[in-house]
Amino acid sequence: MYIFCKEKIAEDKFKYYFKKNTKIIKNSDFIKLLKNDDFLKVLNDSFIDARNEFEEYFWECCGIFEKENYHCDFEFVIIKKIIKKNDVLEQNFLPFREKINKMKENEEVISFNSNSGNILVIPIPIKDKNYSSLSNFIFNSNFENKKKIWERISIILEKETKKSKIYLSTNGESVNYVHFRIEKKPNYYKHYKHKEYIECKNDEIKIIENDFFFLIFFIFLFFIFKISKKKKYIKYDS
Repeated sequence: MYIFCKEKIAEDKFKYYFKKNTKIIKNSDFIKLLKNDDFLKVLNDSFIDARNEFEEYFWECCGIFEKENYHCDFEFVIIKKIIKKNDVLEQNFLPFREKINKMKENEEVISFNSNSGNILVIPIPIKDKNYSSLSNFIFNSNFENKKKIWERISIILEKETKKSKIYLSTNGESVNYVHFRIEKKPNYYKHYKHKEYIECKNDEIKIIENDFFFLIFFIFLFFIFKISKKKKYIKYDS
């Protein structure tokens, strides 16, 4: 049985993670489970919960790299997106029209490289369905539409995370049409903790060792400063 868990980080931020029974889902599990219907239903529930917190939000996942943190806990954050009062977020897929027009007749999802070299994944527009953001896509699309998107993302992540650290997110500040970003650098991330690589709990000893080293180094500098200052006073007194 899968469940989602939520922690409040700040007034405008929440962190989500997932469990199967009592075991926290790892990064490697998450990628595979994007093809699992039972997990996708819980993932969908987490987005519905996110919509109850914020009507619109930025979605940012932790960086994932097979060689370094496949065994780490998977998590994502949502960050409140400020929408002006009485402002309606209308979808605009014109920037993607050329790619959409090249989609095959039965295709429902397309993935392609952006001008900056990142991979974008988008759903095909559907009449009378507002896909202007992730929140609206989750709310307005049916389960099969969402399933196709997550399957494509899973396939891409399986391949790309073998080569380098990968960040999965949605931003949507420049284009009002849901597009999942799969990129090597979190250029559009807003949550400070995710801008840099997240260390596993298992690797906390490395962080402690580094902190201890810097602490000793600064203590050493402090004593050098005190000694040099004392010598100046002695010289002045003589």
